[in-house]
Amino acid sequence: MAKLITFLILVPFTLAFPRTLLVPEDFLTIQQAVVSAQNGDTVSVNLGRPNGQRSLVATERIFGKTITFEVRGEGNDELLEMIQGLDNFPNPNQQDHQTSPLGWQGQKQVNEPDDLYDGCSGLKSLIFDSQSRPWVFWSGDPPSSSNFWVFYTNWDGQGWSGDRVAVALPGPERWDAYIVRATLGLDNQPHIVCHIADSANLSDIYYTHYNGSEWTPKIMVNLPDSTENDYQPHIAANGNQMWVTWFGGPTDFFYKIYVSHWDGNGWTPEEVISSANYHNWFQNVAVDRNGNPHIAWIALDLTPNRQDVLFYRYYNGNRWLEPETVMKGMLLYAGIHWSGLDLELDEEENPHITFDAMDTTNSQRFQIYYTKKQNGKWIKPILVTNNEYDEGGPLLAVLNSHNIWITWTRNNNHDIVATYYNGQDFAPEIIVESNLSYFDNAQDLKFDPQGRLWLIHNGVPYGRDGEEVYYNIYGSSYLEEVTQNRKYQVKMITPNPFSHHTTISYELTKPTSVKIEVFDKLGKRINLLETGFKYPGSHTINWEGKDQDDKVLPNGIYFISLTLDNKKETMPVILLR
Repeated sequence: MAKLITFLILVPFTLAFPRTLLVPEDFLTIQQAVVSAQNGDTVSVNLGRPNGQRSLVATERIFGKTITFEVRGEGNDELLEMIQGLDNFPNPNQQDHQTSPLGWQGQKQVNEPDDLYDGCSGLKSLIFDSQSRPWVFWSGDPPSSSNFWVFYTNWDGQGWSGDRVAVALPGPERWDAYIVRATLGLDNQPHIVCHIADSANLSDIYYTHYNGSEWTPKIMVNLPDSTENDYQPHIAANGNQMWVTWFGGPTDFFYKIYVSHWDGNGWTPEEVISSANYHNWFQNVAVDRNGNPHIAWIALDLTPNRQDVLFYRYYNGNRWLEPETVMKGMLLYAGIHWSGLDLELDEEENPHITFDAMDTTNSQRFQIYYTKKQNGKWIKPILVTNNEYDEGGPLLAVLNSHNIWITWTRNNNHDIVATYYNGQDFAPEIIVESNLSYFDNAQDLKFDPQGRLWLIHNGVPYGRDGEEVYYNIYGSSYLEEVTQNRKYQVKMITPNPFSHHTTISYELTKPTSVKIEVFDKLGKRINLLETGFKYPGSHTINWEGKDQDDKVLPNGIYFISLTLDNKKETMPVILLR
């Protein structure tokens, strides 16, 4: 027995149990799952089609690992071809983390390093301008004042522009700007709202926008009221319509949800859209292609029975429809990080919502849930995470109905955690940031026009007084591409996979010779989509899954090759009819 014990001590071992990784029908996400998979794991892909039963199981040797692939739905043979082709791509684990074309790129600082309290007073905001360049907004105290101002920075093609002031609130009276939210207006310029507390701690909603050279004077959105506080505005725009929503009231209980929209000359008088029987707060807004707002909010039931409600309401262009009950019966949480819920619309303008809640029948802790409206009905809320400490207000980003991400902050050590939805369930959690020397909070999550996922978060280095603002990107390093001052930018190939046609979008900054070709998996050219000289601007071309003779091609994986000024980029696409 002594020898056995000695052997066990000298030769330690660990047991690695096989896992099942759930992924959507998305090339980059499947490749990322293969990269992160361990030897013996299963990668389960759901095609989101009527045949949801497991219809294909195959074991492949990829990146030096034996992985079982489980495909549910139709078109699985073609998807297996795509999976087998993954081994022809570089293994991102063998590349430098900061330059890997897949996965999270690693945090980088947005604001200028200092000991100021940058962003310590609530939500940061991220938008992309007409040139797809990011703008980041936050509040903080400048050296010349103890008041909180609104700062911003934008990527100017070479680097971040440095900390700039959007809203200045100099003394001697105490004025503090909190909860900055931004959107891109019809003029392709940033528009922001924030709530500003005066020296008497009375809060109002203010708005300003950038006119191309300077920020316009701030104006009040809500009606002036010396007895009412207004908090946490959100702003959204589409077309020529821009909407702001916020919560407020004369006391700390029975707040109302307010809304106002820009009529071309100013903000319309505030309108109440919530019920008077609840304490309403932590709303969010999204605007569809018709310029109509979709709003969701949390309504706390202050009666002894405590039946909280998650409400959703929609304006159809003429009137507000009756509020819909998305969920009722759980204890709804406002989020320890100023974000109780997040709302986004997909490509079919179906609303998606993520929120904090406590199911008192099963646990006594707050957890992250997700729901969406499908075929005119809300699906039963899905439990995203069951971790003991997952309380941080969730953030939601929806690229389309098959590419949905949620991120939140874990309360015990402030890890920033993310997951994605594959159409039926959520994939295992990914820890995006786990730096115990920082006090990390997830702040904003958005897809850029190229389909890359951006996360904005803040952090407080231990031993420092100042709070800093950071960004992280899931996907290729866009900022490095912009810095190289390329003549072109391949914006997107979508949809991918496709059944009828896919669109290749690219942008030229200078006159450029262009050739766009399609190759099969053997490297044979099967179609020439475009060739010639193109002028600067945005360009698109469709491919309908046919060869040069206009014959319909079989399902499978193909490669789109773009040669622009003798520089070639090749990207895979999947044809699934």
